[in-house]
Amino acid sequence: MIRPPIPFSVHLSSRVTDFDCGSEPWESELSRWITAPETERGEGLWCIVKRKTRVWLYENLTGELVGYASLGDSKWDFPEQKSASGEISFRRMPIQIIPAFAIQRAFWGQPQGVPSDQKYSRLILKHVINVAIERIVVEDAAPILGLFVHQQNPKAIHIYRSLGFSELDLNEAGYVQMFMNINPAHRELNVPNE
Repeated sequence: MIRPPIPFSVHLSSRVTDFDCGSEPWESELSRWITAPETERGEGLWCIVKRKTRVWLYENLTGELVGYASLGDSKWDFPEQKSASGEISFRRMPIQIIPAFAIQRAFWGQPQGVPSDQKYSRLILKHVINVAIERIVVEDAAPILGLFVHQQNPKAIHIYRSLGFSELDLNEAGYVQMFMNINPAHRELNVPNE
């Protein structure tokens, strides 16, 4: 239902010039992330160059650009335990992170007439999860995968939950911090290879 992922680079910038994943502020941020020049700190091409983030473009079988996803490394604070006084201590841990993931508006909920696990959004996320699992073995990457999703995006939150992500926190900007344990030694994942 989707072609093999295409590693994104500055040479493919023209493919994403008109990328549109919606008009809500958090959707516009994702359109900006993939279209910004490599000089803009924190955006897609900058993350590829400066943070070694992997970014892929995904096309349907007719060659239309459906969406993109990314995978990088970060560190998050996880609650560890409560002290006798009730205070929670935190431990900073390395994670793999999906800094940005978006489906173009024209392909939301597509393709029609297929089971939910065959929708573009899930196929793309399954690819990223599989790459993250492979990185654990090949690159000794962290066994935790994280992402942020805006609290006013219940469809995306539902998809992430259905794939095994759990909520960790809600930040001041309204983004839900979600994570999942992807360590193949500790958890059996039902994420088929594409």
